[in-house]
Amino acid sequence: EESLFGPSASGRSPLKDNHNQSRTADPSFTPNRADISCFRRGSDRELQAFISMRNQADKATEEWEKLNYDIHTLCYTRREVRSRWK
Repeated sequence: EESLFGPSASGRSPLKDNHNQSRTADPSFTPNRADISCFRRGSDRELQAFISMRNQADKATEEWEKLNYDIHTLCYTRREVRSRWK
């Protein structure tokens, strides 16, 4: 069963992939406030998708551990970014 993010969601980070795509499209791109809120909604959906996939996986598997790691990493990164903007 293929995940929302490709063949192996736990093997790669969709957040990094999205960031690289926007950077290669226009290196001088600076997001405005609307773009940031749109990204936040996308990030919330991404986090919810990770949580949903983790909840469907068996807890004693490597897949569950990788998804759990990805979830905690994403949350930590969001906290760090929020604290820098304050």
